[in-house]
Amino acid sequence: DLLILVINEDIPNEISLDKICVKSLNLLGSVKKKYYCEIWPFINDTYGILYKIFTPNGLGEFECCDEMFEFDYDKYDDSIHKMLFPEMPSEMFSECISMRLVEEYYADFMALLEMKSSKSTIAFLCRGQSDDKEVILGTYQLKDFYKKLCLGEVYTNVCYLITSDCNYGEKDT
Repeated sequence: DLLILVINEDIPNEISLDKICVKSLNLLGSVKKKYYCEIWPFINDTYGILYKIFTPNGLGEFECCDEMFEFDYDKYDDSIHKMLFPEMPSEMFSECISMRLVEEYYADFMALLEMKSSKSTIAFLCRGQSDDKEVILGTYQLKDFYKKLCLGEVYTNVCYLITSDCNYGEKDT
């Protein structure tokens, strides 16, 4: 599941994009029981609207985002993981999989993040099958987060806090 929580948003907005789908999981920002209420308390207890992001072909009723990213299960460096996630037990590092945005989804994905982060801080979580230990990293400016996502330095099962920046620029090559 790919989740984006728009912090302090009161009601969901209709979002129309060409290659990705956006569905709100709660109708009022003040509603507490958003999603994963016991295993991701930060997302559940923070005031805002929670959106699920997926592709039209994202495994039908499961609404997955797998097509949007390249997952690198072999990009694992214990020393980097220990530095990034000092509080996480090392046996959970294998659940933090490197992910890189696929070029085809760049424009829609960045338009969505720019639109939502321009109004508020957002929480970004790509949740894969795991033991669900809540790990939160942030705060990143959108342009820095995007660079990390293009380099495969964003990981599943880690929540990132993202703020707006004036211009996130063009993709670095």
